[in-house]
Amino acid sequence: MDTNPNQDLAKQTGNTVESKKWYHDPIKIGIGFVALAFLTFNGVKEVISFRDKISQIHNATTKTEQQSSGASVSTAEATKLAETTPSTTPEVLPTVESLEIPASLINSPEELTKVFTERLTAWYNAGATKENVQVADKSSHSYEIVAKEDAQKYAGIFTDALFADGWENNSFITPYVNAMTARNSQTLSLFFKTSGKLDRTPYSRTAEYTSPIIFSKKNGDGSIDIVFNGKDTYEEHNRAVELNNGVSPTQGSDAQYTMHLITVDNSLKILSLYSSNITK
Repeated sequence: MDTNPNQDLAKQTGNTVESKKWYHDPIKIGIGFVALAFLTFNGVKEVISFRDKISQIHNATTKTEQQSSGASVSTAEATKLAETTPSTTPEVLPTVESLEIPASLINSPEELTKVFTERLTAWYNAGATKENVQVADKSSHSYEIVAKEDAQKYAGIFTDALFADGWENNSFITPYVNAMTARNSQTLSLFFKTSGKLDRTPYSRTAEYTSPIIFSKKNGDGSIDIVFNGKDTYEEHNRAVELNNGVSPTQGSDAQYTMHLITVDNSLKILSLYSSNITK
């Protein structure tokens, strides 16, 4: 019987034609390389895509952490700032210089009287600020006590600005200074009490003069005598009268003023003062 040479070869090598390995076939080898290249290319694309997605997730997570960390820092800084920042702004006290009456007004009695009553208004309301309301609210003392202590402080500034040296020994000026200090204290106390939501506007007090001036005389020694009528008014859109036991805070304030002022450097200082509603 004739035999197939290939079969003989297969017998010798231990392989049949059908069992021949793929890597012994050049065509199959070529196809394999093409397939491998295709899979490798797509695999690389998948890896890159996966890497990009991982990178995006990482960046997003990092950004979120940074934002969260930043918020925490900001909150911590805000808390620290709140702890180190005073709850109220330090009060800016009026200066003696800003309250003095200019010496040039000796030539204008009407203007002099107007400026004097403006200084009285400033004295009445000295310390009536939002900052002082906060201080009074936090104080362990009553509004009346806080106001009384503050009024003593302001009195020193106004007496230095308006009166000549030695006023403490003048039997007419001393009662007037005491009365003005008490009025400032009362105004402050009512201001504190009416600075909340229960009142439309806080209490304030205003000094006015009634024109025309009754008498004025400029003297050769740089002094002036002046007589005028004055009265006080107050802001009514609050509970001031109710809080003052039903009595107007300015009751009995209408008065006639008689003053003698002298020139001291660049300002006019009150050497003597008589107010008809102030008794010794």
